[in-house]
Amino acid sequence: MAAVAVVGWNSCSQEQEATEGYLHKDLSEQMDALAVYQGGIGEELRQGRTDNALWLLDGLDSVLLLMTSRLNEHHNLKRPFEYYYEKKLKTTVGALRTAVTAGDTTEAQRQYRLLVMKCNSCHNEHEVEERAHY
Repeated sequence: MAAVAVVGWNSCSQEQEATEGYLHKDLSEQMDALAVYQGGIGEELRQGRTDNALWLLDGLDSVLLLMTSRLNEHHNLKRPFEYYYEKKLKTTVGALRTAVTAGDTTEAQRQYRLLVMKCNSCHNEHEVEERAHY
């Protein structure tokens, strides 16, 4: 486990800064965060709130990128996470971002459904019971 440096105190809690390359959350915790973002994106698209959907998509992609750089290898993954991101998610996330930015809710919903299918294909490959939902 990497060292954690104490950088200061505030009135409620100790502030900590992780050393470079260390991720505090494990794979399942990151997947929980992704599930929240993914579900929120779908709801915002259903409601036609593309600004909120874009904000959530940025959060989802930031977690994915963090996982590729700091949690790339994991005993529950058959290959590095970066492989799955590059092969299954990167293009779809980009297409979803383009559609949302353009305000094309029909295409955004199509890309969103594709994203959910690709998430679930990885879950299937790793025999994970949890599923992403539309």
